[in-house]
Amino acid sequence: MKDKSKLFGTILGTIIFILLIAGITYALLNWESTKINLGLTSSCFDIYYDKGQDITGELNPSSTYTGGLFATVKINIKSTCSTNGTGTLYLNTLSTTSSNLYREGLLNYQVVKDGSVTALKGNITSSGEIALDIGTLSKASSASTTYKIYVWIDEAKVINSDAYSKYYGNIRATAIQTE
Repeated sequence: MKDKSKLFGTILGTIIFILLIAGITYALLNWESTKINLGLTSSCFDIYYDKGQDITGELNPSSTYTGGLFATVKINIKSTCSTNGTGTLYLNTLSTTSSNLYREGLLNYQVVKDGSVTALKGNITSSGEIALDIGTLSKASSASTTYKIYVWIDEAKVINSDAYSKYYGNIRATAIQTE
């Protein structure tokens, strides 16, 4: 008799367990939340951007950046926008650049903003991109803030095998909206 009641209890427990699981599954599949308003708004974030030529050619040794090659980028936020933003320039040195130029201190870059030298400068020791943070973008009615990115060879580091070396590169820019 005990075996029958034990078997009956096991079957009843199993059926209740299956019904409980089915009920929970049904409730989860049919649950719907109320609509939530996050209160997000969209603002004007129009960027004026004018990219000049690529940086390509034979580099002559120089004691200063002005003796090198350069490319120009103009970038601003539309003056009627209420948002602000920051910008980044990318100097991309292509793999077709003469590899002998990658010695430490030989191949250099310098960023000039509206005719003024910036702290954005350094050495190029391999192909690839170098990110240059230009900070907060100013507002204007057109692309008017001019950035010149110079690439040059330091004449103090040149050796005979560097003659007729060529640089191939380009620039691009990105902008990110800020509060």
